[in-house]
Amino acid sequence: MVDLREPMRELIQDPKTYTRDLEFPDPDKIFLYDDTLRDGEQMPGVAFSPQQKVELAELLSEIGVDVMDVAFPVSSESDRQALSLILQARRSGQIVNTVEVLAMCRSVQGDIDAVLQVVDASGVRPNDVSLLILSTLSDLHLKYKLGRMLLKREGRSDSEWLDMPVAFYREANIRMICDAITYARSKGIEQIEFAAEDASRGSLDYAIEWAEACIEAGGTRFCFSDTCGVFTPEGVDHYFPPIVEALGVQNGRVDLTAHFHNDFGLGALNTVRAVMHGATHPSITANGIGERAGNTSLHQFVMVLKELYGVTLPRFQYHRLHELRKAVERISGIPIQ
Repeated sequence: MVDLREPMRELIQDPKTYTRDLEFPDPDKIFLYDDTLRDGEQMPGVAFSPQQKVELAELLSEIGVDVMDVAFPVSSESDRQALSLILQARRSGQIVNTVEVLAMCRSVQGDIDAVLQVVDASGVRPNDVSLLILSTLSDLHLKYKLGRMLLKREGRSDSEWLDMPVAFYREANIRMICDAITYARSKGIEQIEFAAEDASRGSLDYAIEWAEACIEAGGTRFCFSDTCGVFTPEGVDHYFPPIVEALGVQNGRVDLTAHFHNDFGLGALNTVRAVMHGATHPSITANGIGERAGNTSLHQFVMVLKELYGVTLPRFQYHRLHELRKAVERISGIPIQ
């Protein structure tokens, strides 16, 4: 180690020189939302056993994650078992009991029932689990991905698919997710995230209309998703400030998740930008694992926020990042570059 003859501040320009005047929410009100166990598992070649999910959930809860998306129960017996084991581990204290455990559903009653069956079999209450209920916001997805299903749900003929205007699918989509939220609330689930697939390519006005309807139906958190990984910081600047203002995010009316993918290497920067605008729940995965090029990396996000923007998360154990990295490499089989 060389003994520097000059003060460090005279030798280098601190990276925070250019960011120190930016305003961020109170760090105590930034909640890390981990997707390692569910969305992260979509990385090609990755498959976690239920027991491995419990092991990772324990480590993630200890390091300071606030929310964990752990399973899509209707999709497999493995996911149902993982959700059950994690709920029981939290109840026993093996997983930090303040961590929110979340399960994913489509806007389908059967998906919600699959979660409730696991909850009942695990001996916990419906309000011990949170739901993420999935829909979409882009007109491309509404008409050409969900269109036929929405037609059937509305009692219309499949032959009308291509001729029906986008406005029809927008309205049907709102009815579909609101019905799902209402059903989940009627079953005793209190924390319900309404998730918008492909939101980063959708209409801002429709996003606000859709979210308002979801809140009125009983939704408690809006998940804004950059499903295709095409967001830029300028795109975040376009969507997030008006959404935060219109929905009363800063007043606590509803929470807001920023769920971004990393196809162009912008996941961490875009997520920091969304948090700066008021997003309450940055969505991340350990080691950045996830479908295609991965999700926003937990490691990159917390360190960019701390070292480049001067925002330290009070509940996070930064000294355990290497331990987390090695655990995920070992269990996933995917080494970090």
